[in-house]
Amino acid sequence: MPATPVSLDQASSVRLSVGGSELNFAIGLARLDVACGWIGRLGQDPFGRMVSDVLAHEGVRSDWVTSDPHRPTGVYFREWLNDGVRRPYYYRFGSAATGLSTADWPEEALDEARWLHVSGITSALGAAPRELVELAVSRARAAGVEVSLDPNYRAPLWSQREAREALEPIVRASTVLLLSTEDSQLLFDTTEPELVARRAHDLGTETVVVKLGSDGAFASRGNESLHVPAATTGRVVDPVGAGDGFGAGFVAGLLRRGDLRSALTLANHVGACAVQEPTEHAYPKVQELPPELQEMLRAPRSGQYSRSREA
Repeated sequence: MPATPVSLDQASSVRLSVGGSELNFAIGLARLDVACGWIGRLGQDPFGRMVSDVLAHEGVRSDWVTSDPHRPTGVYFREWLNDGVRRPYYYRFGSAATGLSTADWPEEALDEARWLHVSGITSALGAAPRELVELAVSRARAAGVEVSLDPNYRAPLWSQREAREALEPIVRASTVLLLSTEDSQLLFDTTEPELVARRAHDLGTETVVVKLGSDGAFASRGNESLHVPAATTGRVVDPVGAGDGFGAGFVAGLLRRGDLRSALTLANHVGACAVQEPTEHAYPKVQELPPELQEMLRAPRSGQYSRSREA
């Protein structure tokens, strides 16, 4: 992205950072002391080495990453303008990630795992990456592993019809669904949280979360539904990556505490931190959380996610 908030054609310099929906999510989890790994493909180029270095620095397990000698690491440019416009320009087709296939699935990945997180971004890259996501979700559910899905719809990557047809089977198989209002409209033809939740539950999803931006977030599970107000933030500089951080906070909250209110509260805080800096993952570490959230994470666990394994 440009080093200053100007359009790309007016930029005299750019700065590089590592990003991507699932990778951001993994970094957010690692900073909250949840053991995690990332599965992907990287080119044998400086950008691929940059991603590998960031994963190592953040403590995200990367031994399931494939190094592709024939395809480059995916790149996208984006703007962060003062008027709030965030225009992305993708250069991802033909990238290493588009070469993802079921052959990249490591069977041992679920041996110690409690959770699998997937995003619609990978499914948007082509038929073979989509088959990998479907295989991963199927294997996870068969192994009793929780599955969360962030549809993360991006119009430049695929059409609404393609996205809806591809994501509906994953929605049915997911135990946790993390939705933006755009995702809600795409999948359920409404942005009304209670109606979204009801329709998702009808498809079999146990826990439904609707991210409402400055209005906080809504969650529904079983007979429980609640709305938690947004966390207080400073000036919003760049919202990119906030949804991934929110998801990481929510899953970490479920793993650490088990109850919806704690998970939403932590998720809102992590998401609020993310918007205050122009980077993909300005997420807090545990020691950087407010004292009440640190205490919440130290409290005895409760609920259905309170088993011992955390990876």
